Amino acid sequence: MLTELCQTTQHFILNGRFLGDSLGYQTYMSTNGSSTVDYILVNAELYRIVTYFRVSPLGHLSDHCMIETCLCFEGQPNTGSVTENNAADALHPLYDKFQGGRDYNDMYVMALLNDDSQNQVG
Repeated sequence: MLTELCQTTQHFILNGRFLGDSLGYQTYMSTNGSSTVDYILVNAELYRIVTYFRVSPLGHLSDHCMIETCLCFEGQPNTGSVTENNAADALHPLYDKFQGGRDYNDMYVMALLNDDSQNQVG
């Protein structure tokens, strides 16, 4: 069903396709078993700039593993850091795709530039 949705909408499932998850690790684990129930879906435009996808080891706060990906925007070094100079440019093509318009996106960029956010990324 999910694969049919992706084919119809021209989206891609990142799980199991990139460095960091080439074996397709499970994302949910419980005493009843494990499975992959957490996904990142992207359109073709974003798919071409994905550099890795990773399923983190199971933590002690959830029965789901954290999943993460890295996108390398054109002209930007793939350092995982966002600066005031590159944040707005990197997100520019995505502005109108977020609910809330440009004001909301400005708040999102400022949240990315927050020292706590930078420490979590870097």
